Amino acid sequence: MHLITRALAVLVALSLSASLGACGGGEDDDASAPMSPGAPSVSASSAASEATAADDLTVAPPGETAEQFIRRWFALVNHAQRTGDVEGMLEVSGPDCDSCRGFAREMKSIYAAGGEVRGGDDEVISLKSESKTQWVVQLRAEPSEFERRRGAATESFPGGPHRSRMYLVDLDGRWIVGATESLT
Repeated sequence: MHLITRALAVLVALSLSASLGACGGGEDDDASAPMSPGAPSVSASSAASEATAADDLTVAPPGETAEQFIRRWFALVNHAQRTGDVEGMLEVSGPDCDSCRGFAREMKSIYAAGGEVRGGDDEVISLKSESKTQWVVQLRAEPSEFERRRGAATESFPGGPHRSRMYLVDLDGRWIVGATESLT
């Protein structure tokens, strides 16, 4: 399946027809900010912390730039892949973002069937603006393993670099993802 962020790794591996990505055509941005809200864990307290982190990521900070939004969106994608909780990512994805919806369906299907995804987080390496609302995102996906359902054979994705284009929509000062496409 194709998805920008760690989800791209899983999406490519799961052969989703859609990909999530970000594009740009400006100066490279500082890619040192952390992408994920925390490491995956199986404890109940960690699950509560993971849910709180995802909830916090659905609220845009005042004056959020497109670059900040893209990083926040990928953190939500990483959370969705790690937990199957796709609601936060969908809150900041437009209704016409087919790749976003396809990824969400795939993650919900995997986790509903007792499957899981391990690893695969995407890290934003650089952002390049092609316009205010169109960005090219260079990402690095961690290797991942996943089972599509409980008891299924383990599949893997080696991870590595990939590029995506992301089309944003500015709704009265609030960013959402309109569409994404894989460039690699």
